[in-house]
Amino acid sequence: MSGAGTEDARFVPPRSAGPSRALGLLFSLILLGLAVVLVHDALVGAGALRTGWIASTAHAVGTVHPTAAVAVIGGVVLLLGLVLVVAALTPTRSVGRPLAGDGGLYLRDDDIARLASETARSVPGVLEAVSTVTRRRVTVAIRTTGADETADQVAERVTARLGVLAQPPAVATRTRGARR
Repeated sequence: MSGAGTEDARFVPPRSAGPSRALGLLFSLILLGLAVVLVHDALVGAGALRTGWIASTAHAVGTVHPTAAVAVIGGVVLLLGLVLVVAALTPTRSVGRPLAGDGGLYLRDDDIARLASETARSVPGVLEAVSTVTRRRVTVAIRTTGADETADQVAERVTARLGVLAQPPAVATRTRGARR
């Protein structure tokens, strides 16, 4: 039996919201609009207003008979519904990388870039450092005072600092001299 706090506990990595956030916002706006229409017609039913929007719309449309246009609209709505269901069920990508150990702690890629940049700035001779992170590599672009060994020192320190990750990415440096 494996419970919380045991060594073999499994942690779920953080994931992006994916398309479900946008779909949730869209549907909440649609439901708010529907609520406004229903409250308006409820006020008509209570005698507070004269004409209801639902009754007026139904009267304007008249009787709907099955036609090719209705079938096409029904097919489009069906396809839209299927697309929305697939989008809601699509797995999202992981936004965190696990730290070494069994603590269930994760770092996001932008946090890894900040960590790498800050570590690079601590190296003597580095004037400026900006890092980018991909799935397999951290690239640190540095501006230096001109010492040739600075790039190697940055790579060593950043590699050591990222050793806290369960699978540390490769570290690459790009160097340019100081502006004059």
